[in-house]
Amino acid sequence: MFALAVQAHAAVAGADEQSKEPAGTSDRPAGMATPSASRDMGVAPQYTVETVVIRGNSHTDTAIIRRHVLMRPGDMLDEVKVEESRFRLLTTGWFKDVRVRLEKGSERGRVAVVFTVEERGTLLIDELHVGFSDVSAFWAGMGATETNFLGKGVGLSGGFLKGEGFMGTRLKFMNPDFLGSSMRLGVGLMYNDAREAAVEAKTGRVLDLLEYRRVGADVLFGRRLENYFYFYADYRFEVDQATFTDPVGPAILSLDPGRSYLSALTFSMVRDTHNDLWLPTRGSMINLSVKLSSKLIGSNYDFSKYTLDADVLLPTLRDHSWKLRAFGGLIQGDAAPFFEKYFVGDYFYFTQHKSSLPRVWEINVSGVTNYKTVAYSGGMEYAIPIFMQGRYFYRGYVYAGVLASRTATVDEIVTGKKDPDKEILTPVSFDLGMKLDTSIGIFTLSLAYWMDLLID
Repeated sequence: MFALAVQAHAAVAGADEQSKEPAGTSDRPAGMATPSASRDMGVAPQYTVETVVIRGNSHTDTAIIRRHVLMRPGDMLDEVKVEESRFRLLTTGWFKDVRVRLEKGSERGRVAVVFTVEERGTLLIDELHVGFSDVSAFWAGMGATETNFLGKGVGLSGGFLKGEGFMGTRLKFMNPDFLGSSMRLGVGLMYNDAREAAVEAKTGRVLDLLEYRRVGADVLFGRRLENYFYFYADYRFEVDQATFTDPVGPAILSLDPGRSYLSALTFSMVRDTHNDLWLPTRGSMINLSVKLSSKLIGSNYDFSKYTLDADVLLPTLRDHSWKLRAFGGLIQGDAAPFFEKYFVGDYFYFTQHKSSLPRVWEINVSGVTNYKTVAYSGGMEYAIPIFMQGRYFYRGYVYAGVLASRTATVDEIVTGKKDPDKEILTPVSFDLGMKLDTSIGIFTLSLAYWMDLLID
């Protein structure tokens, strides 16, 4: 799998009108340069922002960059806003580097705040899928995203997946600054034509259980509440067509035969202080979401889904990344379609007796039909840099991860029972691999994934 990333390096430099250094060359932090008179009196100097200057951009519209800067001419210089503006520019994914410095203004006490950006390629491969299993001899897929279409800050993405007995496509549009405001607008389309199959443990025979199609769309509205807080509301509607090909299918897979409709609203609150979109080294993230599906809004399925996803980066060596993560999910209502439930392969690295693989766009590529209404996990990942600069290969890390997970039903949690035929009884799983940030995309080479393919 891949993800978008941004190089998170910047320097804030200051200039003092009475300094002997030429304007725009000081390496001192903004706001730390103090006139001698102010130092003698023990009073911190006050500067007024005369202008905000954007340099280095050849593709990205200057007006789009200015939307991410929290200062305006006439404001008092604020170091916190300088740093937050730099952070907001870096987390757009449009720039490899962002530097900020001060230059002398037209008169004493006035400064120009200069943001110098180094643009990176924004047409990136963000998903790559390849594999094989007992139910599909081979599958492959790819997704690509343009995160800054025509330099206007709009994101466009698409992807395609094809394997034996299934295919899927995705198209998405995202405007992170809708109408120049703190609102976000996103639209997505999806199509899955797939099947569910199981492999008999004794004979190894593949049993086709279900053939189904899903055609859907969703509309997302988001709003930035504060610098690191976001609220999202998403509406999803899809038409499903299902044909069970084995009598045991309906008992295993919850989906109405024939045509049915899924209509759902999802509300999310997100606080994200990561300093990097791809591999953060500091900060934290927490995401709370509630999904509601009901006949009251035109759905054939009544259920609710509650999810908590959180992580925190711990202090460690420079440029190293040490992340702790926790996840918990609960579905209320047995009517939830099977693809909305928690699939065992999504929550484990490599471990003993694991024969399932992670789903791709909610398509099951394994001969396992283990869907549950409860999932929880906790783990950590440590990443060590092996190189930090290059023309085409920007950064590279080796990483190791450990994860303790479980998927179950509510009854299994309450009674403490475990079904050895339907869940992984070794809860701890492991991964080792390499992550690469390049000019064409972000690549993760996971040893656990390939061990799952080759061993189980």
